Amino acid sequence: MKNRWLWKSVLIAGMIVSISAADESGNRVEAAAPIKSSIEQVMAHVQSKVAFSSYLEATYTFQNASTQNQTLIKVWDNTLNGKLRREEQRNQEPMHVYKSQEGKALLYVRGQASASLYNSGVSVKDNQLNRTVEELKRLQLTTNSTRVDEEEVLNRTAYHLSGKGKTLERIINVGGKQEKLLQKQPDVELWIDSETGLLLKKISTLNGDTSIYTVNKVEFQSSFDQSLFVLNVPKGVTIIETK
Repeated sequence: MKNRWLWKSVLIAGMIVSISAADESGNRVEAAAPIKSSIEQVMAHVQSKVAFSSYLEATYTFQNASTQNQTLIKVWDNTLNGKLRREEQRNQEPMHVYKSQEGKALLYVRGQASASLYNSGVSVKDNQLNRTVEELKRLQLTTNSTRVDEEEVLNRTAYHLSGKGKTLERIINVGGKQEKLLQKQPDVELWIDSETGLLLKKISTLNGDTSIYTVNKVEFQSSFDQSLFVLNVPKGVTIIETK
């Protein structure tokens, strides 16, 4: 689906994280397991976790020698029930709102005259836990992982993984001929909550560009205000169905 960047992008920068061991309904989160010693063991441990519903607030910062941008993010993850809401606002630009339920999704930029409706929604594969699994797979594929440590991050016991970016070969088409292109991958660091499998922080660095994703707040919960996911827009905004 076009414009899925709104909620597919992995974003966040370093402030205090608040994560409770149980929600208000008393739903408990599994106790943390001992830190493993290899990325394969970390992967196995994260994949053994059960997907969860959550609300989180995060920041994503991109910076280089001439630019610095910050995006504020809020995510209501009810993908266990096929529902998701994500809000993103970069600097002082208009907020992007993505809402999904019942196999459809709505993308709206506040202040615009129209919104896009897609016949493609979310599922449990889009859960925060499965996003962590995808980050670990990417780390294995694109870096030479050199370190797995135990570290206290934002008052949580976390796996700290890091890897130096590989140089990977790509095949591209140039003038009807296939040519090999060597492409350097970024150096990456991940901090993953050992108790839940939630990605708490990510730093990616390549050629002087640095992106930092950091969770600032998380609440694990089993119920949401269902009005958050209704595919509506402000009065006067036209909904355009996109195939």
